[in-house]
Amino acid sequence: MSTATTHIKTDNQLVPELRFKEFDGEWELLKLGQIGSFKNGLNKDKKDFGFGSPFVNLMDVFGKPVLEKDEFDLVNANEKDLESYNLLKGDVLFIRSSVKRTGVGETSLVSKNYPNTVYSGFLIRFRANDENLNYLFRRYCFSNQPFRKELLSFATSSANTNINQESLGKIKVHFPVFPEQQKIASFLSAVDEKIQQLTKKKALLEQYKKGVMQQLFSGQLRFKDENGNPYPDWDATKLGQVCEFTQGVQIPDSEQVKEYEDGFIRYLYIRDFFTDSFPSFVKNEFPNKIILEDEIMMVNTGNTSGQAYKGAYGVLSNNCFKITFDREMIDSNYLFFVLTGDYTQTQIKKFFNAGGQPHLGHKNVSQIPFKYPNLEEQQKIATYLSSIDTKIGAVNNQITQTQTFKKGLLQQMFV
Repeated sequence: MSTATTHIKTDNQLVPELRFKEFDGEWELLKLGQIGSFKNGLNKDKKDFGFGSPFVNLMDVFGKPVLEKDEFDLVNANEKDLESYNLLKGDVLFIRSSVKRTGVGETSLVSKNYPNTVYSGFLIRFRANDENLNYLFRRYCFSNQPFRKELLSFATSSANTNINQESLGKIKVHFPVFPEQQKIASFLSAVDEKIQQLTKKKALLEQYKKGVMQQLFSGQLRFKDENGNPYPDWDATKLGQVCEFTQGVQIPDSEQVKEYEDGFIRYLYIRDFFTDSFPSFVKNEFPNKIILEDEIMMVNTGNTSGQAYKGAYGVLSNNCFKITFDREMIDSNYLFFVLTGDYTQTQIKKFFNAGGQPHLGHKNVSQIPFKYPNLEEQQKIATYLSSIDTKIGAVNNQITQTQTFKKGLLQQMFV
């Protein structure tokens, strides 16, 4: 990846902060309506869907900077529709309406010609004059912060946030000469490719971990002791036979919450609410409700019901319960991996009532089958799975760092 860029110190607002050294001079400033044309998408009755021609809808575009897929829903479109609402390589689809304000005006670059394909009325097609905007440059010039800020200033809100083609046509775009557009687009594309590679690597590690967990917990894959001998057969029981479940405490009244809020772990904030010390009333009144960093808790209410967590430190609210066990028989990390594994999570979901807010009783969890080897093999299993988690975490950090790097480039490489 080329890094031949240099800072340009100038008072001229039509020159970016960060620029390739072979380019100078001001960027051009034009309205979108001067460099291309817009067209709203196709609207059809419900009876016209399910057969006919491919139809690009809102969800095909939402959160996808590039439109690359090949299979779409179908709509009954006539020859005039196919001619008027066609999609060609280089077209940019803007989201016309969004429940969330941040979603309106998001773009997706059409990566190739889509013959006999039309697009939804929730989208607006922008077709640029090829001599103005490089194909790949279009992907990035509509996602930088100044452009998004100006677009949102034109958006209107009622039930949803909306943008129309007239407003889009008024938005001003800064762009350099064509060769510089190509250089910027190639550089940013290389960054995106790096992010895609890392994302794929993370997905493969997660898939590998899932497969290994299935083999380990089913006994298909076994460790051996230090002498190379097999460990004893596993014991089979139910979670309630080896674990105790302690319900959290009822959250105090509003005045106490204001004074002691940091001491309570609530199910919506399990990952974040922790403290190094507790008020005296907590220690005196709720000693068995305190959870330490190496202990396990599980949510029993809401959309995250059934999820287990480690690493928090605080007092559980009554939306959670603490799981305790004999540490001379059960390894904490091994139990955590079992609780978060596919088998246990599938069993937990069977206890949810249809409709309404999910709720989980610890009596239900206590009935889930639980298999475990001796402590030494448990520790080896947990160490191996933890090593995979460490690799996944490292890749995830790389993704975050690269995304942050890209964000900085978008801020500095555009006027």
